[in-house]
Amino acid sequence: MSLNKTGIFFLALTIITSCKTGRLTENTGNYDAPFKIIEHAQEYFGQKDYFKAIRLYKQLIEDYSAERDKYEKELAWATYEIGFCYLVMNRYDTAEPYFKKVIKDFFSHTAPVKLSEDRLREIEKRKGKK
Repeated sequence: MSLNKTGIFFLALTIITSCKTGRLTENTGNYDAPFKIIEHAQEYFGQKDYFKAIRLYKQLIEDYSAERDKYEKELAWATYEIGFCYLVMNRYDTAEPYFKKVIKDFFSHTAPVKLSEDRLREIEKRKGKK
């Protein structure tokens, strides 16, 4: 994936997820909408701090899985992004299950499914070159 495609992807993801309304936590009043978590994870990804990005994506999945009907798109993207972080770190065996999960569990969301299929093919090619 070229830098331009990656940049466009993250811009589109930010725009798509920023349309969601956030919610306030009762205890602290902090804004914890999924798109804010994604935004912070993208910042870490941009800084090549992939493990912090993964931690935030996993946090999103943990925090919003109970409301899957409402946040399915964000859950699909977070799952994809975890796999993508591992792919960028050349941890193919760790990345694969995340891409497969997107394809299996979020089939109605075309973009992350298509990208997951592409990434799985990319992993197979990379593994074949070793």
